[in-house]
Amino acid sequence: MVFFWYKLRSKFNIYIIHSRFCICFQFLNNQILRLIFVRLTVSFFFLFVISIYHFIETERRVEGGWDSTCSYLRAITVLIISV
Repeated sequence: MVFFWYKLRSKFNIYIIHSRFCICFQFLNNQILRLIFVRLTVSFFFLFVISIYHFIETERRVEGGWDSTCSYLRAITVLIISV
């Protein structure tokens, strides 16, 4: 997994580790930025869970039901690859 390290030149000294699968922010000095980051992370997590559920339900309707687990596994595989 390839990581790119960025340092934003600002008074808050924010470091960003960016990869294909995650974005991690490390705030060194400011509690307000840390609180904002935690709230954004929780919001994006719930948005991601809702999008997974919506995608699986769409695949299930297209395939005509849960007759085979192939559609379920294909939906999960497409989501993992697209992230």
